[in-house]
Amino acid sequence: METIQQQIVAMQEEIKRLREELELVKKGNFDTITCRGWSVVDADGKIRIAAEAIEREQEETEAVVRWFDESGKERIKAGTGSILCWVALSDNYGRERIFATAWDGTASVSVCDKNGNQRIAAETAEEGYAHVTWSDNNGTPCMVTGTRGDGVPFLPKFF
Repeated sequence: METIQQQIVAMQEEIKRLREELELVKKGNFDTITCRGWSVVDADGKIRIAAEAIEREQEETEAVVRWFDESGKERIKAGTGSILCWVALSDNYGRERIFATAWDGTASVSVCDKNGNQRIAAETAEEGYAHVTWSDNNGTPCMVTGTRGDGVPFLPKFF
């Protein structure tokens, strides 16, 4: 049976260990942080980077990181799930202007105008085809060019 003296010594050792851990936390030196989200703030306390794990349908979890400019507007957003990874770049008004995705051997990039209309889209697929679509001011496709899966180019198709 432990004596009271032994219990006191054990508690003092535990307090010493906890103080050492607290000092490491204060310095920001630790090996692993486990959480569902975190943020980085600037000297004024404004969030500049935020990351989170978002639960989606069918038990999928998407990891998303967002970067904000000094005025608080989201400028970059990137995420990944079990199928798709993506990056979105926004202008200084917070409008998404470039959006890139990759999934199952396919990659695409969309460039949007200031109104959010997709104006240029490029895509390559695992099957080997690649195409570029040009759209008008309303986002309606006007022309498509590219190559088939065997590498043979196809002439522009106009709409």
